[in-house]
Amino acid sequence: MDRTREDGNNNPLYLDVVAACSEHLEHKIKIVGGQYGLSSKEFTPNMVKGCYDNLASENPIRNFVVGIDDDVTHTSIPYDEPFDVLPPGTV
Repeated sequence: MDRTREDGNNNPLYLDVVAACSEHLEHKIKIVGGQYGLSSKEFTPNMVKGCYDNLASENPIRNFVVGIDDDVTHTSIPYDEPFDVLPPGTV
């Protein structure tokens, strides 16, 4: 997960991790990365759940965006409506 958005289809942290793993690992692994907090959006618990739902899917989006509707690359992942993670009575 990275908060940076670069021109093109991939973010810098994702590319660094893919490069490092391809050089140092003998077996292939699936690497999934994403961008959050774009346009100063908050990264909320329901967006975190959306990221985990993407990971658990049969074909996760490898380089996704969460929190905005990306109408350029169409890599936005869905997430549920906001929910409260604090127990009742928490001050």
